[in-house]
Amino acid sequence: MDAAPSAHDRRTAEPPSRGHPAAPDRPPVPTGAAPAAAVHDRVRDRIQGRPRT
Repeated sequence: MDAAPSAHDRRTAEPPSRGHPAAPDRPPVPTGAAPAAAVHDRVRDRIQGRPRT
């Protein structure tokens, strides 16, 4: 016979119904900043002679 789910299992089965009250409405950095930073990092790695990963 299977045991009944514990209280912890019942609580973690679903995500919270609302976010944290201090969470920002928008991301802190514009979405285009990440790809631009990736290109910058790759160029810097080439200049410094670091190997590809």
